Amino acid sequence: MTNNDVNKLYLPSQGLMQRILEKEYDVAIDLNLGFVLHTAYICKASKAKARVGFANSASDSFFNVQLNLKMPASPQVMYDKFAACLSMF
Repeated sequence: MTNNDVNKLYLPSQGLMQRILEKEYDVAIDLNLGFVLHTAYICKASKAKARVGFANSASDSFFNVQLNLKMPASPQVMYDKFAACLSMF
């Protein structure tokens, strides 16, 4: 993504959304530890069968698979736990 792919409201631009909607996806994963609107929006708009992200107050609207992991001291630990959860599938 570039700055041109995000509009003034920090949402994906029309061009980016067209590129995303041209394809079919089985899985869309938002790797942001905190909620980031434009990446959550992209996951939802992708119409992927599994839309995966970290649980938060807004995540029900965007993700149908949510990981509710307690925040440890290190982001690396969070991503390791995330990978372990995904490896179950």
